[in-house]
Amino acid sequence: MKKIAQLLSLLLFFTLFSSVANSSSSISPSPENSHSKSTYQLLLEEYSKINSPTDIKNGLIEEINLKYNRTQAFQTSETSDIDSYISQLNQKYEENQKLERDKERTVGEILTSLYPETNFVTLATSITKEDKITVMKKIIETIDNNKGSSKQVELLQYYVNKFAPYAGEPSLERHISNKQNVITPQAASNSQYDRTVAKQYITNYWNTYNTPKYPNLNNMGGDCANFVSQVLHAGGLAMDTTGGWYINSKQSPPTYPSPSNVTQFNHSWGTADPSPWISAKQFNNRYSGGYSASVDLGFTGQGVIDNIGHFHQKLWTGDVVQLLQKKLWWYEAYHTMVVYTYDSSDVYLAAHSSSTNNTSLKSLAARSTDKKFDFFYIKNGL
Repeated sequence: MKKIAQLLSLLLFFTLFSSVANSSSSISPSPENSHSKSTYQLLLEEYSKINSPTDIKNGLIEEINLKYNRTQAFQTSETSDIDSYISQLNQKYEENQKLERDKERTVGEILTSLYPETNFVTLATSITKEDKITVMKKIIETIDNNKGSSKQVELLQYYVNKFAPYAGEPSLERHISNKQNVITPQAASNSQYDRTVAKQYITNYWNTYNTPKYPNLNNMGGDCANFVSQVLHAGGLAMDTTGGWYINSKQSPPTYPSPSNVTQFNHSWGTADPSPWISAKQFNNRYSGGYSASVDLGFTGQGVIDNIGHFHQKLWTGDVVQLLQKKLWWYEAYHTMVVYTYDSSDVYLAAHSSSTNNTSLKSLAARSTDKKFDFFYIKNGL
């Protein structure tokens, strides 16, 4: 056990060294260098001295080899067609966008019926910030004056919840009904996270669904955040009812393991509203706000390519990568992926919605120059 502790100390030292080295304001690609090589050799020397169960040694050495020696190149019988993968993501995104645009039009129709002197359909569906603000102010006036049915008010409030956080108007932000309380997170770096278990979960479920333990949400806009949350929980991160990162079944087994609408989901499953467990956007809000050991946020596709050495060094199995799409005047997370493995120069991602376990980070970045990437390092080191 003493030797294991020494080895982990070495890993911690190198992780801290890497964190300092990577914290400079100018990130540039860093190919395999003498520091990485000597670290690998030092780790192997310590490994050879460990007198402990084989499974413990193998679990450590597997990650060390992959990160430093890179002798175990990634192999899979599945050939990833990156263009097809991106096409599926874009199709899913456009389907969700159409639903959102339909809701915006309905909001405009509701307001126009209440205030016929103004064409609120045009304003509500406009892409300019000023028009959105005009609509939201009228919505707040409507709700304050108790106008509209309960279903109409619910849809009007949805509009405020969607756009007010990005409007830059404090008077509007006070009317966001689903704004979660700000709490002090227990940093993930202080929690137990077993990457070997997380990887096994990915292996077991990247192309299937762990129902009825968890819901299959493909019929409700996508299952990506739900799947990655399952991976993190399998690896040891505890559900957090205070912070909203949790899900549970209301029946055993659930009546709707694969719900197709909100009513079915709410009947069978309990979670926060909004939920960082199942929503890519809310997942981003949570893990960029202190629940990761460290983050790299807002990299363009070209920025990822230019700094691939940086990400190749920092990312470990079980860390999380998100894609962000431009939404009018801001970027919003819409797809969540988890690191599965890597080879000598690339990182391979797993995900649901468009099921994959071998999407190349480099290829994805090269074909996503209009998007942004956020990286969440769940726990420092192994």
